[in-house]
Amino acid sequence: MFQGVSVLMNLETLHELGTGLILVGSVIIAIAFLLLLISGVKGKGRIKGGGVVLIGPIPIVFGSDAEHVTKILLLSLVLTMVAMIVLVIYSQLLR
Repeated sequence: MFQGVSVLMNLETLHELGTGLILVGSVIIAIAFLLLLISGVKGKGRIKGGGVVLIGPIPIVFGSDAEHVTKILLLSLVLTMVAMIVLVIYSQLLR
């Protein structure tokens, strides 16, 4: 199945990596929530932001102002291109 390609990670390593990434993401969300809560208590002003929903390679972008929407759109396009490049490289390695 993997002709000529050495498999560097086994399933246990992938499981640990996935669990670690979920933990890091949860910590980042918690820190962002706490920072948002602290800035709201201090009354520092308005919150601006946005988000993106990726359905396959198609990004759906939403936001509170045009500046954030543009930044999020560019970031989502870059991340989509990186994902496509990684998929192509990975498929070429498994041939």
